[in-house]
Amino acid sequence: MFIRNVKDGFYDCHVHIPVKVKNPILALLKEINDNGVKGFVLILNTVEEENMYLEYLQFFEEQNYKVALFLDMKSKQWLENFKKLECRGIEYIVKIHPRISEITKDDFISIKKKLSQLIYQVIIVDDWLFGYQIDNHIGTELAIYLARELPDKTIVIAHSGGYKIVETMLLTRPLKNIYYDLSLTQLYFRGASIEMDINYFIKWTNERILFGSDYPDFNIEEAWQAFKQHYYDAGVMDKMDNVLKLSKEIYGL
Repeated sequence: MFIRNVKDGFYDCHVHIPVKVKNPILALLKEINDNGVKGFVLILNTVEEENMYLEYLQFFEEQNYKVALFLDMKSKQWLENFKKLECRGIEYIVKIHPRISEITKDDFISIKKKLSQLIYQVIIVDDWLFGYQIDNHIGTELAIYLARELPDKTIVIAHSGGYKIVETMLLTRPLKNIYYDLSLTQLYFRGASIEMDINYFIKWTNERILFGSDYPDFNIEEAWQAFKQHYYDAGVMDKMDNVLKLSKEIYGL
């Protein structure tokens, strides 16, 4: 049974624009406001999403949020995409998605060079294993590489490694500039044995975990309830203040 009272004020550190619905921006902000979200991180995975966001920028004026823009390794316009935000004075987070970008370990040095041309503090590395592109399932390795090469930057592992959540935790926890966003994972594996791994992960790593719903894949209320339930099952409900604290410290929400 899920713990009730969802609207107790929290930050959602992983949301997307619901591009398949009518009036996507209004739908996103309605979901945010209806659930009492105090602040959020908007992930833009495509140029189309970035353009949509910029077109409706005025709707975000009263919102407490940050933007994470996808670093498209295969695009010749990757730098121009970031400059569009810089020209508007918009502070951004860098999002790297190995599977979508078809990144392999051979690209790590190139990624570091590209990052040197950007103005940022936080990098979100997608670490969700899915599909047959095994060579691109290197989110954990990329996060480790960036954390070691860029010790003054903050690395957030999106989805916390998915079904390899415990392995990801054990490999990365010694690196103090790595944090974890539990979006998608907490609901995707509902009813699977991995739920126990999620509880174990939360029990031992709660000082570095951020909440994310991955809306619209999951609605925010359902994701927040599942997140809280995992904290309850892990026996660390008293540690949930860490989530709010980190959201402010890392993203400035």
